Amino acid sequence: MLYLKIQTIGEVAFPSHMKLEEGYRYDIPFDNLMLPYIPIEAMLRHARLIDEDVRIGFAHPDGYRGLSLSAIELLERSPDCVAFIKSYFVKDRFLKEEGVRIRSLRSGMSYFAAVQAPEDRVEALKQKLNGRKYIGITTEDITGEVELQLLDMKRNIADRMEISSATKYTAIDYTMLLVTPVCIHAPYEEGNRTYLYIPGAYIRKTVLEAVPDLTQEEKESVRCDNAYISRHKKRLLPVPACMSVVKLDKKQLRYRLAPGKDPNRVEQDVGLSDCFAEDFENHYMKYTTPETEHIASRDGEIYDALSTGQTFAGTIYGNDAAIRKILTHMRREHAAYVGILTEQGYGETYMNVTSLRDEEPPAEILAKTFDVSCVSDTLLLNDDGMPSCKAGDLLREIEYLLGYEGRLEIEGRYTNVYRDYSRNLEWGADGPVVRCLAKGSVLRIHTVDGKPIDISPLRHCFVGERIEDGYGELIAYPARGQYYRLAENVAPSRYERNYQIPLRGIGIGASFTKSVLRNVLKSRISALAIADRRGSQRDILAEEDVPVDLLVELMEYYEPTVSVGKLIKWYKNAWKAV
Repeated sequence: MLYLKIQTIGEVAFPSHMKLEEGYRYDIPFDNLMLPYIPIEAMLRHARLIDEDVRIGFAHPDGYRGLSLSAIELLERSPDCVAFIKSYFVKDRFLKEEGVRIRSLRSGMSYFAAVQAPEDRVEALKQKLNGRKYIGITTEDITGEVELQLLDMKRNIADRMEISSATKYTAIDYTMLLVTPVCIHAPYEEGNRTYLYIPGAYIRKTVLEAVPDLTQEEKESVRCDNAYISRHKKRLLPVPACMSVVKLDKKQLRYRLAPGKDPNRVEQDVGLSDCFAEDFENHYMKYTTPETEHIASRDGEIYDALSTGQTFAGTIYGNDAAIRKILTHMRREHAAYVGILTEQGYGETYMNVTSLRDEEPPAEILAKTFDVSCVSDTLLLNDDGMPSCKAGDLLREIEYLLGYEGRLEIEGRYTNVYRDYSRNLEWGADGPVVRCLAKGSVLRIHTVDGKPIDISPLRHCFVGERIEDGYGELIAYPARGQYYRLAENVAPSRYERNYQIPLRGIGIGASFTKSVLRNVLKSRISALAIADRRGSQRDILAEEDVPVDLLVELMEYYEPTVSVGKLIKWYKNAWKAV
């Protein structure tokens, strides 16, 4: 696992084309947690120090995962501490003569960027990169001098998945932490919008590129479902199209496929016990909309992207040999790059294996009436070989999969149509456009003879075309008679704690938190002293009448380790300075 260490010898700043805040001539880019990063790949590629087959992510401060968790807690605890977070890493100055501001990275700090390079090129790459370099701009105060060092750091995982030679594996469940913004461009969408999930096609492409020793048979066996935003390591699957907002509580949705509405029953009296099954509640009954942000490409184009710090989850399927090779790679290399603009440092993710699946006969699930939902867009072809969005064609696929041709009927349906342009990313503007059953489409199906059948083969199966790209994933549950089934909207998860943080990273985050909170506390006391000075109408000096109770209350909220004596000293110094 390669990392590029960047030690700032002097201050570092970048010119105005780096998407700056207004009023800054030279500045530093920050992520959505207000932590700085260095787009080092673009600079090294411009200097011709790296080749096309070498990929380097953004360089983040040392202890980034610990810092990120601390930044989340700080922003929740004190939303106006943004300036203090930034000041921990940068120096800010104002040039009176020119009327502009300059912000630069402080000297003496370390930044790390993940590196992917062919093994036979590592030594040559070290010779090119190691040593003193200059990045960014150069002024009288800002030298841009850094020291680069390519390091091979071993990954330390306590809960490593062990591969058994006697077991035949079929799939890898994983979570994916977004380290930088990820842009999955939706062709022809206004404003260069991004998909709100990571399509299986992108995951599959990333896996096949990262594991080059897969045989042709192994490559053909690999398929990946769509990676959706996760909660507690589980995918939050697409909300069924038959969900509608409950008028009495807009934060909830109700499932309205089942017949027989009870007019005496009102929405606010319905609980989650009306869901299909416990497993359904864990998946469908929690949903969210991922966060997005704007990013600037090298050519100045503005794109939507999935925001840093969110966690997505998915599964990689394949034959036993392919799964073993992919798992071996994921143990050795956690960094993966997905989406567009990866050559500019965007799209870096941290993949973590959560479980291995082996061959195991599924438990029988009997049902006379059941619901089938499309977990992903489903591409079906009719008898003429043309794309079809008819519920009857999906029913035939389900009958064939279950082995019950002609014995099933549709009782209710709620389907949407999706115009799929994804192949245009490969073919250009003239690529094919197909109509799919949109993810979230639902069918309620019952048996013609009224006898129960085993629907377990429908649990996480794939039907139709392009299943290797994540299309056609289905899930099924036995239906119940109640009408209402509620879903709850939850906030997007950030930096789920299943990602192991080294003790050193925790220590860096703790020091960062203490420094920021101390500065916030000092500013609050200064503001209190200024207000006291300006508003004082008494004959006695305010510094002799220190509001100790108020200072202690501030101390307990921000930084309990500060002494009362230091608080009083800050207060008096601020009062005198006015």
